[in-house]
Amino acid sequence: MENPGLITYRHGRLLVKLGDLTEDDKHAFVSVAAHEMAHQWFGDLVTMAWWDDVWLNESFASWMAAKITRVVEPRWDNDVWGVGVRSEVMGSDGLESARQISQPIATANDIDNAFDEITYEKGQAVLTMIERQITPAVFQKGVRAYLAAHADGNATYGDFVRAMTEASGADQKPLFDSFVRQSGVPLVSVKLVCAKGEKPTLVASQRRYEPIGSKIDPQRTWTLPMCVRWSAGSVAGRDCAVVSGETGALPLSATTCPDWVPNDGELGYYRALPEGPLLGQLLVHARALTLAERVGLVGDLDALVDGGELPAGVALRLVADLAKDGSQYLVGQSIRAVVGINEMFDAKLRPNYERLVTKLFAARAKPGGWHSRPGEDDNAKQLPPQLLAVVANHGGDRALIAKATELTWKWLDDHEAIQPELVDTTLGIAARHGDQKLFDRMHADAKATDDRDVRAWLLQGDVPVRGSRDRREGLADRLDR
Repeated sequence: MENPGLITYRHGRLLVKLGDLTEDDKHAFVSVAAHEMAHQWFGDLVTMAWWDDVWLNESFASWMAAKITRVVEPRWDNDVWGVGVRSEVMGSDGLESARQISQPIATANDIDNAFDEITYEKGQAVLTMIERQITPAVFQKGVRAYLAAHADGNATYGDFVRAMTEASGADQKPLFDSFVRQSGVPLVSVKLVCAKGEKPTLVASQRRYEPIGSKIDPQRTWTLPMCVRWSAGSVAGRDCAVVSGETGALPLSATTCPDWVPNDGELGYYRALPEGPLLGQLLVHARALTLAERVGLVGDLDALVDGGELPAGVALRLVADLAKDGSQYLVGQSIRAVVGINEMFDAKLRPNYERLVTKLFAARAKPGGWHSRPGEDDNAKQLPPQLLAVVANHGGDRALIAKATELTWKWLDDHEAIQPELVDTTLGIAARHGDQKLFDRMHADAKATDDRDVRAWLLQGDVPVRGSRDRREGLADRLDR
């Protein structure tokens, strides 16, 4: 909690046994600490006038925390991690029930609802996109003016937008209103036009993304900043434009037709639907994209499958290629895409699905097994939990399930029997496939222990992602109450 001059933390954030400390724990601590320190400015020095603008506190603290985390530990690839987080929040923001970042507050329940991923993650992603659009120097100038003008006082959405307008010399309200006072995710269809004798142009058409079966009205537009990278043979470049209507053009500075045109750095808050040969070109040249762009591309194709815009086979072909990459973020995004199609076929195709999961991930899950090797880097340590969980739970690998069950029984008697990074995964696999005897033992141990982490591990087996300790601690908080 960001009390001025006395930030307080739950005990599990600060007090971790050295033998239980994982990279997730380190990343979570740095991110949370940076977030709370940022609140000394966004929330304490300047406080929102009413709860509908809680994003002025939380979105900005998350935005600043991401910057600090990136500097504190570059090897965590925090920008790439942020792309995965942005893709996840787009899943929620793409629903008919999605709320605005700045939502009218009428009841105490509305206040509780405002502290969610829309405020934190979407707010952070939108601020990052706008910062890039008006340039970091101008954005910083606007933030400083806003803080100075309202120091030791209250401020509103209008106050911040006004500061940004004055700093940039252009009206920023249409841009902010599009994303802060409007729910939903833009779905941008992009088509490359290369007419003879003219410079290439990217034609973009926007509407609201809608999942299959949704009753969402897709007729919605945004003041949408778009920046794309392109490569034309040995020449590469970057171009930006703002699309404010249903259709707009983004002229490219390339002299010949580009080979590929991705969302530059995956900083634009939208789903891209490549049309014509552009999709095939992206798939062919996917390995030439940055890691963030590859993670974003997998997320987009996965969402396009969910929206009925593409057949699942297109996304799976990309996943089959990119899943060979060593990045935990890319493997994680690929796993989410494969797991996401789990409900899209009937039971008789289940064996085919399990063979696909095994083909994509089993070879990489088993060699490392359940123990990290001496000298293994942090990225390598983060991969086994994701791989083992998907191969066991979705690939139906009986050997892995049996091993997880064996290790879980050992861990119940000796909590050193499983490495910290794999406790969530191992107990989760065993519990999912376990019998009554295992359930009774885990339940009894959960009631008997006074260790909050152990109790939550026993009651909530989960597929590990960044922040798993947050969920364990949250569960422990509820149990204690």
